[in-house]
Amino acid sequence: MENKVPNSPPKSPVRSPRGHKRAPIPDFGQFGKNSAFSNFGGSSSAAPPARVTFSFTGMASALPASRNRSPSRPLNNMANWNSTLSKSFSKSWANWSVEEAGKLDMKFTIRMNDKVMLYSKESTPVKQFEQAMRHMDDIQGMRKRASETAANVIAQSIEEDMILVIFGSNHIERAGKRLDETQKICEAIFRGEHVEERPRSEEYEKRLREWINSKRDPKEFEADMIRSRNEVIQHAKALQFITQKVVTDGEPITEKLLIETHKILIQGVNHAKYGTAWQDYAGKYRGDVRDPESNAMGVEVHAGGTNFTPVKRVPDAMKGLIKEFNKDMEQAEKDGALDPYTLAAKYSARFVCIHPFFDGNGRLCRLLLNAILLKYAGIVVPIGEHDEERKDYLDIKRRYSRDMEGEGEFAAMVLNRATLRLKNISDKVRAALNL
Repeated sequence: MENKVPNSPPKSPVRSPRGHKRAPIPDFGQFGKNSAFSNFGGSSSAAPPARVTFSFTGMASALPASRNRSPSRPLNNMANWNSTLSKSFSKSWANWSVEEAGKLDMKFTIRMNDKVMLYSKESTPVKQFEQAMRHMDDIQGMRKRASETAANVIAQSIEEDMILVIFGSNHIERAGKRLDETQKICEAIFRGEHVEERPRSEEYEKRLREWINSKRDPKEFEADMIRSRNEVIQHAKALQFITQKVVTDGEPITEKLLIETHKILIQGVNHAKYGTAWQDYAGKYRGDVRDPESNAMGVEVHAGGTNFTPVKRVPDAMKGLIKEFNKDMEQAEKDGALDPYTLAAKYSARFVCIHPFFDGNGRLCRLLLNAILLKYAGIVVPIGEHDEERKDYLDIKRRYSRDMEGEGEFAAMVLNRATLRLKNISDKVRAALNL
């Protein structure tokens, strides 16, 4: 991959993970109430919904299944993640073929959820949806003209956006590293290289000396460095894992998949506030985790005025989430139409309201969001790179968790970001083909 920082904010914010201090780091240079998300498709008495029809061949046959791969090292034996994506996209992009659909080749329509879904209390962004579909249609047309070249450009763009996904998602949690460091770590992982939790670089040695000279404990510096690097390393591996399973292997979204993804995401990252060892909560619902304050089994979680699903109801809530997702997919197949932006926003928002795990729920909900988007819309959507966007995102999620408002707002944010990413890919493919 070309060694350049992906398009992101001009300054990467200084941040400190929850629960511990961090040495100073130098700077580097929108939605409504009562939204419904079921019954995708349908017609409207208003303006006709935007739509674009594609025929896709399943990705599941593009690569051998990797069901036996160790979750802790999901893709490190692959030569190059970019190459994997490119091979898949040369066969299929914005893939509709899934096991739950029961077919490997079918036609479908991407159509705005105009029947019951309000993207925004103020307005339904039909024009923006149509714009996103035009970009998508353009990309598909160029793929037909030069499949291999287009696939390479799409894969490159998505890999760059994945770095921003990881950076932005960590920034929302005040976790991880600066953008330039996040990029270096992710690029190495995407190339299939082993990345040490302790960096070996002149920059690291320089910062360690500065830390020691300031009369601070070097063990604290090392612990902070290891944690923040692991927050990037495991995030990158978890993103690879869930997107490979859902997109390139064509596997359905299940509880097991989310649990395995959480195990990867949390590996080596102890709880920031309580210090709970990652082994004690990785891939475990809250009912199977000991409360660090009471020492009783089962952890109730809340944030501000938000109380998430009671611990005893988490298993049933997760089963219900997957059941509802499958029901929505059955309806989409019946209608022959799907709105991927509302679909992704719906299940990301509802997952985080359940908050099934002791920690890592926010990052995992955004991994789920992007797995759905990559499969059905052909893109990933970075959220949270800027402080202002981070605030908007958290405000939306807070309203939804507390008042059951904001799903539509989140869908509008996803649509807005998706339109930008689709335009970016379309422009890059067009330039590569000299069109």
